[in-house]
Amino acid sequence: MYSDSGLYYAPSMGNIEVYRDYIETLPLQDMPEVFGLHSNANIVYEKDESLEFLETVLSIQPRVAGGTGGLTPD
Repeated sequence: MYSDSGLYYAPSMGNIEVYRDYIETLPLQDMPEVFGLHSNANIVYEKDESLEFLETVLSIQPRVAGGTGGLTPD
């Protein structure tokens, strides 16, 4: 077993189908436990990705100089 959940392990010796069947059971996105990290590591990663995304969106938003009567980017 490579993780506490038992999801990641070395499959038993066998033909290629044994390995293919095991690979099909793995999740599409690796969980932090496969790298030996705590589950909170995923929360921190997603938070950082969200902040970076928002910073990018705000940085490409047009800047409007003062004026009256016009629409604002807000």
